[in-house]
This record gives sequence, C-alpha cells and structure tokens, in this order.
Amino acid sequence: MCSSVVKLRSFVALLLLAAALPLSLLSVVERAAPSEDGLMSDFWQLQQKCGPRWLGGSHGAKNRGVTLALQWTGDSGAVTLRSAPSSYLVCSGGRAFFVIRAAVTASELWRPRVLRGDALVLESRANGRYLRLRGGALSCDTDSVKDATRWKLRAPKQRACLSASVLAENQTSAVACWSAIERERGAYPMILFGTLKPLRRAAPSNASDMFDPFIIAKRTLINWARLPRVQPVVLTDDALSQNVIHSVNVEHAGQHGFTPIDIIGEFELQQDYRLPTYRGLFRAVIGRYPLAEAIMYSNMDILYTSSLARTVDAVRSVYEGERPKNPSRRGWFVVGRRINVNVPADWSMEGRVWEPRMEHGLKPSGDMFGPDAEDYFIVHPKLFNWGELPPFIVGGIVFDNWLTSQAVRLHLAGQALAVDATRTLTAIHQNHGKDVFASALKPKSAFNLALMKANGGMPHRLTTSCPRYTREESLWRSMVVARRKVPRPEKVLPNYATTMANAATGASPK
Repeated sequence: MCSSVVKLRSFVALLLLAAALPLSLLSVVERAAPSEDGLMSDFWQLQQKCGPRWLGGSHGAKNRGVTLALQWTGDSGAVTLRSAPSSYLVCSGGRAFFVIRAAVTASELWRPRVLRGDALVLESRANGRYLRLRGGALSCDTDSVKDATRWKLRAPKQRACLSASVLAENQTSAVACWSAIERERGAYPMILFGTLKPLRRAAPSNASDMFDPFIIAKRTLINWARLPRVQPVVLTDDALSQNVIHSVNVEHAGQHGFTPIDIIGEFELQQDYRLPTYRGLFRAVIGRYPLAEAIMYSNMDILYTSSLARTVDAVRSVYEGERPKNPSRRGWFVVGRRINVNVPADWSMEGRVWEPRMEHGLKPSGDMFGPDAEDYFIVHPKLFNWGELPPFIVGGIVFDNWLTSQAVRLHLAGQALAVDATRTLTAIHQNHGKDVFASALKPKSAFNLALMKANGGMPHRLTTSCPRYTREESLWRSMVVARRKVPRPEKVLPNYATTMANAATGASPK
C-alpha cells in the first residue's frame, strides 16, 4: 500500500469529472478555464504513486520533483506535458521522452485517466498505449491500464509557479515560473546557435560525397548536441529543416551526453531583403534563454570538442577575477580561427570516441584559415545592446569583422575583455566544395558593407586584433589568458571590389 500523499487541489476531482465526460464536452470545459471550479491547465509535478521517480527531464524521469506545464489542447480531449516552453513529452516507437518540438502533433498528446485513489495514468493519443516506467526509463508500449504507471499530482515547489498560468505564457507570472524552473534544473551556461541553410531533401543526395549538404548538416547537429554543458539551438522557419532536427532529437533521445536541439522559428527579418539579421537572432536566443551565461553564434558547418567549454571557462574565470580592478567592464568576447578539413563522408559522430578522433585525426589533417574569417564568436549576454546594433544580414560579409572590431574597441576603452581563442578552441570547418567568395557577390553583402562603413568601420577586424589570447600551459596542464601587443588599427579597408571580382572569376585569394 502506498503512503498517502498531500491532498490535491480541486483539479483531481475535476479530472474525475472530465474522465466521465464525452470528448466533445472537454473543449467546452477547457475554454471555460481558468477558474477554481473549472478544468484548468496548470503547472504541476507528477510523482510515481508507489515509487521515488518523478516525471520530467530529457530522459523522461528523475529522482526529484520536476515542474511541468500540463495544458489541455482545445477539442482534442488530450493534454500536452512540457518540461520547458518547447520541450514536450513524446510517444514515439514505443518510447517516451521529452524532446524539443516546433509544433504539436499527435505524438505529444496524452489522454489523462484518473483511477481509484486519485491515481493518474496517461494514454498516448498517437498509439493508444499507456505511459509506464521500465527499468528507470519511460515507455508507451502497453495497452493494459494495470501495467501503466500511476502518478500523483503535486503542486509545484517554485513559488513563482503557484500563481502562473500556462494559458498566458507571455505574462510576467508565467515567464517568472519558467525562469524559476530553468534556474532550479541548472541552466546551461552556454547557448550555441546557428542558422541552417534550407535543405532540399531529408537524406543525402550522394552518400559517398563528403560535400553533401545533408551529411554536413546532420553531422553538425549531432556534434553540437553532444558538446558538454551546451544547449544547441537552430533558428529556422524551414519545415524540412525542422523535421530533420526533430528526427535527430528522436533518434538520439535518452543517449548519454545528448542534449535535445531547440528550434526557434520566429526572428527579425530585414525589411527590404526579408532575410534574418544577426541582431535579431541574438535577441531571439537571449529572449528564449534569459539565464544563459554565454551566447555563441557559429556557422553550421563547424564541429567542436570539449575544448569549447574549457576555453570559455578559462575566459570567464579571468573576467571574474579581474572584475574588481576593472569595474567598468560589462562583458567578454571570444573569437577564433577555423581549421579547414576535408571530412570523409563516412566520418561519424556515433560512439563515445568521436572527440579523440576529431582532435588527433581530423585536426592534424586540416589547414588553419586566415585571421579575417571568423566563423564563430562567443559573448557575454550583456556585452552588446543587440537592439541598437545595425541590421546586418545573416550570410553577408563583414559582420564578423565589424563585431570583432567593436569588441576590441570596448576592450581598449576598459569596458570589455576581448580574447582570441585560436590556440585552445578546436573549430573544424567541414569543407563543402563551394566558392569561398560566393557570398561576396550577393546583394546582402553589399548591404552589409555599406552598414559597416556607416557604423565606424572595422579597424580591429582580425582575430589577432584581440589584446588577449588563450594558450595551454603545458607545465601546469592548465589554460591561461595571456596578453599581447595590440596591432595598429587598419586605416585602409580591404579591397572588397577585388574580392567580388575574384568571386566572379573564381580566382584564388591573395
């Protein structure tokens, strides 16, 4: 016999009523919510009735309470369960797990049934099977109520969630609740995001072609999701790309070290070209993850290792250590060079030895690219006021150089810490066979070039312009952030007319 649990609010009694109602009436009840005497969506914790497990977490269940958003979905007679604003409990292939979804399908819908003793069971609308715990993992593979796991509903422990409504997520109370949930579970210290170029198909055109866009995209997605202490995010409104991301999440759900990839589908578009802006991407990501301690943008053909987290830790440690002597500093900035590598088509991220294979196999076979091509940058969220930055268009030239120059200027003014991480941060660029000058020919590059000239130029545009750099201290096996002489600012801009001419003729850079 299970021990008694605290009395539930009137919600359980109303669930009993709802279980007896025809599905067509559930929508009427839900639309009458929220009220104390109506069936209402709410924030709850679901505890195993006869065990120590709680529903929640990317692997499905935890040994401590997790607050979830339980929300009725119109006239479906079913609910969704979320552990984060876009992380849904999914039933797929007989397994159940929380995964990032851009839109709700039948796989995310659950019919709640209340049994004697106020125990709640959940039936998947997708396959009619019940949710149950098996060996600590969740599954949705039984058609017997007797085999289903019984859950007890408990009020959330976060005070901010007691008065919040999941039906009004843009309101202050709901935002405060989600922030409290995020803070309690330990927010990821770094958000790594990028934009995925629209894919033409959800499979390789040629499985033996190392330059195949799908192969490169999928390898990058898996790599980002396996980086320690990183939350990967992709900003895309392309339906096929979103489906590919979802399939990667489902394929690797529950695997050790895999973090589900988040999708953001709404962001600022430049009004004339109707293309995303860099400032809009940063604002969207920071808005989704307000507690993040580091925000990283990267091109989505770059692979990383755990050297990323170690480098950022070193920079943050130095920043915090020097802060008392530099009170006017408002953040830090990290940039670095990439290594160009012809990655074989069959080079896989599967297995647990991918990192040594990357560090000792791919990396030595590549070529370091120039200090003016900056494919990633990592920033303290409050270093820049992103709403006030010019609307540089994603994929056009010079934004990376302009932003680096701005960070170095802030460093020289005592307001930031600008660091070149080339020596310690492994960034493998997967060569894709495309002309490196191709983007320079596009109208968006001319637009960006004009913006750059109108907004202070870029006299400190190189990775080597950063006054500080990271290096490994072999004697102590530690990473240090060293000082170096700052190069003189460039007064003459690169000849982008020549760059564009090279792009048109296919000439090599000089």
